[in-house]
Amino acid sequence: DEDPTMYALRRDASGELKRLGPQIESTHPLVIELMAQDIREVFAKKGWAKDKNVGFPIGPADGVGFSESPEALAVGSGTVDAVSGVMDQTEQMVLLANRIIAELGEEYPNVYLGYYSYGAHAGYPQRNKPHPRLVQIFAPINFSRYHSVVDETSRSQGRYREVVEQWADLSAEQGNPLLFRGYNWNLAENILPYTKVRIWGEELPFYKRMGFIGL
Repeated sequence: DEDPTMYALRRDASGELKRLGPQIESTHPLVIELMAQDIREVFAKKGWAKDKNVGFPIGPADGVGFSESPEALAVGSGTVDAVSGVMDQTEQMVLLANRIIAELGEEYPNVYLGYYSYGAHAGYPQRNKPHPRLVQIFAPINFSRYHSVVDETSRSQGRYREVVEQWADLSAEQGNPLLFRGYNWNLAENILPYTKVRIWGEELPFYKRMGFIGL
């Protein structure tokens, strides 16, 4: 609140661009500095050795409202997420993680950062190579409720599968941890009779083949 420039620049109800929450301006140098400082303070408060293997979440607020500032747009992919209809935020998230890890430097060699591959940040980056200690936690909320990730008849699952395979290739190359955080009911209609037994039966072996380490 003391420095509104750290809030996302987005449009209010009248269409005017203003610095508003809940999203932050992920390219702002002070945002990166403060997120790194928060990690240092957690280590100090808990008395952890600086080489402790530990993960921290850096994911954005759930939903939309991402920054439309020149800085944020300049580092983005320039593409629109097909489901949410907003600008894809994958590049911004990967760059944020890379910059926080760089800010921490070599003092904390086993700090991992993670965010959900979800909503408008569910793609694979083309401009920024993720740091090896960026964890990807797949939460595929926007894709078909009736097809598994390996079902060739689903266009949306096919797009998601390609993203998973790209992250899996990166993980095999440099060790990025991959996890799956799925949904076990039909989010489009909570009371509809529904089971994911067949889908889980098809998907879990796929995630194992992709090198996922957690569910």
